[in-house]
Amino acid sequence: MRFAWLGVGGVFVVSALAGSGCSTPSVGSEQDEPVASAAQAIQGGTVDTTSTFAVGVCSGGGSLNSRCNGGICSGALILPNVVATARHCVDASPARIDCAANPVFGARKSGLRVTTNANMNAAQTGWYAVSSVAVPDDDHICGNDIALLVLGTAIPAAVAKPIVPGVQYQMWDPDQYGPAFVGIGYGNTSPNGGGSGTRRRSKPISVLCVPGSDTRPCPSSFNAKEFVGGDGTCSGDSGSSAFEYTLWENGSLLSFGVLSRGGESDDGTQCQGSVYTRFDAHRDFVLSVAKAATNDWTTYPEPSWTAYKPPPTPKPADAGAPETGTPTQPSDLGLGEACERDSDCASEVCVDPGDGTLACSQVCDEADETSCPDGYVCRESLCLPPLPEPPPAAATTKTTTTTCAAGPPSSEVPWVVAAVGAAAVLGAVRRRRR
Repeated sequence: MRFAWLGVGGVFVVSALAGSGCSTPSVGSEQDEPVASAAQAIQGGTVDTTSTFAVGVCSGGGSLNSRCNGGICSGALILPNVVATARHCVDASPARIDCAANPVFGARKSGLRVTTNANMNAAQTGWYAVSSVAVPDDDHICGNDIALLVLGTAIPAAVAKPIVPGVQYQMWDPDQYGPAFVGIGYGNTSPNGGGSGTRRRSKPISVLCVPGSDTRPCPSSFNAKEFVGGDGTCSGDSGSSAFEYTLWENGSLLSFGVLSRGGESDDGTQCQGSVYTRFDAHRDFVLSVAKAATNDWTTYPEPSWTAYKPPPTPKPADAGAPETGTPTQPSDLGLGEACERDSDCASEVCVDPGDGTLACSQVCDEADETSCPDGYVCRESLCLPPLPEPPPAAATTKTTTTTCAAGPPSSEVPWVVAAVGAAAVLGAVRRRRR
């Protein structure tokens, strides 16, 4: 059930989370008055005016210091002159994607630039031109949806400080990372559009599975260079980074990877799920581009994150506790107790129960009402507190806007990814939901 949005039990289309561009609708067209709920936010997120390291990525027309009238994506600064984003933000891709068919990227898009401004639709300054684009050698879309943009002018430290790409440790290392992250992007506030071009920060999002993890494994056929996250991102957030939550809370900025794609709820009102391309799976690519962009670390000092740290080798059961470092065995924290990592819990399951905090849970059987203790219900195959009663439906209003949505130009259709079954994860394709 935790991967239902990926298509468990049937075919489900996962839409691209960024358009290739868009055109301003003419006055009086249907697009001038999108229907939107007045109370709806970006999956519980908030407007973010301070996280200048989370940049907007624009493709298409417009002069350097003009509002983005083209395709809207997101990214993150990993060096003063290097931005990490999704490759489909800078390279064309097919209208429909079936990962089993190994689709590939197409031609490079034009007019690429990035901004540190919180509003891409009104920005007249704070834009930086992209001088070159680096992508992995493998042109297949699935698992390789990452690009590094080398800027013509470095972004000053007074404007934005780079974040750390998670290439030093394996993402599934429980001694280093917790089971949640925060997303920051410029995307829509719902699948129906609206709100794109404004930087927003999500509430904590759970890491649902990571290939290679003992505690959160993905289905065996899932691409090893990706990971699956929960809800909280929408169209236009593509390329945005997944910032590890416990480090974020402590003032450190480390990203697991860049957002590639996601889905939406059956009724089309909520963006749902997220699939990210992992930094640790593209370590050599990231390091080679970073080294070249800094003239072999002469332009900027080599950061500490370039030194690889392999996960500790587990000791035999009779070898005793490790002499130094973080204990690798789970503690005795019980169901509902606050945690930071899976290893904090006796059950080795630390999740966000839905209120933005982290607490210990345990695996359960949704078909068995007695598989969770009193005060808990089994949902998403985990024992979690009951969901609160939903509030009365918010009144919907029509709003007039000329904001350029994070969608494709009239000549192009956004690429989509299909998923079929928990074992296949990515599979057959059907028509994209409008």
